[in-house]
Amino acid sequence: MASKEGSSSIDFFTYLIGKWKRNLEWREFGGIYQHLSTSNTFLQFEENTKYESTYLSESSSTTNTTTPNHRYARFSFGNSPQDMKFAYEMIFQPLISSSTTSSSSSTTTTTNHRLSQQTQAQQEIQHFQWKYLGNICKGEFYPLNNVAILKVVMPTSFITTTYRIIDESTMAVVIVEVDEKQQPTIQYGNMYRLN
Repeated sequence: MASKEGSSSIDFFTYLIGKWKRNLEWREFGGIYQHLSTSNTFLQFEENTKYESTYLSESSSTTNTTTPNHRYARFSFGNSPQDMKFAYEMIFQPLISSSTTSSSSSTTTTTNHRLSQQTQAQQEIQHFQWKYLGNICKGEFYPLNNVAILKVVMPTSFITTTYRIIDESTMAVVIVEVDEKQQPTIQYGNMYRLN
């Protein structure tokens, strides 16, 4: 794996493939930042050679077939490595290069906005998506910072998950969940590769 200063980018799809253990502390926002629970979950990402989900991604063609250069991963989780249950399938697009991003950037008259666009244009981004409870969810991986951001937007809740790659087998995780029926929570911890 390349370091942050390294010359090659991490491929988030390839990095995820395998079995993981995720340990999280759950706390409630507000008041005394009350500790709610601790969770230990096992996760698995498996490469899938074809697209098998029952929905089409926004970037797919009109048929439910594989799209060139897109890769597919099946995500499962459970309370033990022997108790994995399929959750959803993810579609990973190729990295968007700096030249592609900068050519699609619109010009603007404000200096700050223009500088922000130039900074973003210099970074590769890998987009991916999945369907959760009937909602299409999206994520982005930023190889320059080794950070992935996953967003789940539902009618009554919003979940943002941030993964920061630490090394070949470890990620830091922060999940913020806001739901109209309960107090917002933050979950934080680590994910460790098992294989």
